[in-house]
Amino acid sequence: MFKNYLKIAWRNLWKDKTLSFINVVGLSIAFAAAILLSMAAFFELSFESFHENGNKIYKVYTIQQTTKGQEAGTSQPTPFAKALQDEVPGVDKITRVLQDNALTLQFGWDLGGCRFLFNVHISCI
Repeated sequence: MFKNYLKIAWRNLWKDKTLSFINVVGLSIAFAAAILLSMAAFFELSFESFHENGNKIYKVYTIQQTTKGQEAGTSQPTPFAKALQDEVPGVDKITRVLQDNALTLQFGWDLGGCRFLFNVHISCI
């Protein structure tokens, strides 16, 4: 019985070659996309799962409004770590991470009521 089903399927595929080719290619592309998306999702979910205290690791994001729209970043000013540890209970340890292998420094000064701010982006090669 199953052999007959295979024969009929093969005859229908062979009878309309163009449509069969389009269907097979479309199905192959769909499966490839599904596999790639699932691989990317599993890769993202695997971060810090090796760490025994992985459920206690957090990352602080900053969302800034720029001319290009909203941009999220992880660069924080230097005093932020000390202030976070002092003001938020339960923070044990803090570390700073370079975003895109670069460190952003912000400094400024006041001159006669005018405040000058500079952002310096230092890339690590």
